[in-house]
Amino acid sequence: MWRKARELAQMAPPERNRWVDFLRAVSILAVVCGHWLMAGENKGTE
Repeated sequence: MWRKARELAQMAPPERNRWVDFLRAVSILAVVCGHWLMAGENKGTE
C-alpha cells in the first residue's frame, strides 16, 4: 500500500501543495467521525 502511495505522490506535479492535501484529508476524516458519532448517539435513543 505504501509503495503505491509513494508512486502516486511522485506522479503529482511538484507545485502541488502537500499541506493543503493534508488539511483536506483531515477535514474529510473529521466529517466522517462526526457523522459516525451523531449516528451512534441517535441509535441509543430508540
